Amino acid sequence: MALAPPGSFPGPGEVGAAVWRTQRAVERAVDARLAPLGLSAPAVRIMRLLAHEPGQSAADLARRLGQAPQSVALTIDRAERDGLLERRPHPVHGRVRQLSLTPAGHDAYRRAAGVITGLEHDLAGGLDPAAADLLWRGLRAVTDRAETIARDRPGESTVAAAPPGVL
Repeated sequence: MALAPPGSFPGPGEVGAAVWRTQRAVERAVDARLAPLGLSAPAVRIMRLLAHEPGQSAADLARRLGQAPQSVALTIDRAERDGLLERRPHPVHGRVRQLSLTPAGHDAYRRAAGVITGLEHDLAGGLDPAAADLLWRGLRAVTDRAETIARDRPGESTVAAAPPGVL
């Protein structure tokens, strides 16, 4: 299988590349919609986790999001400067800081969730309900498969290596 040329949408056999490209496009759309609120997609992901499970540490959030701790720390620092979250000492582990949303953070998260709900509606607008369901099931299957591969068979491939010059 030859890979699609750079800049073009990946071909049917490039599921991972197509999902990645779609994710990047959705992320740009989310950021564009959140910009008037002064928020970014990474900040809203952190706010979502804290809205549902307050008291997590920066390290907890980085693990849950699968992001580098440094990236999460930068986002947390900005959200704290903007008054959206606060850090409190952990009751047992003195060096650990627990994070929680401030009232302004809860309000910003509610507004952001509304914006994202609208975007989700717009993204699915071109799909009939059956196509949307099929897409969701397909994405879920790819996600489950990728998580299984990462957990059970890292480094193992079920496909022969690409011939020289293909990649």
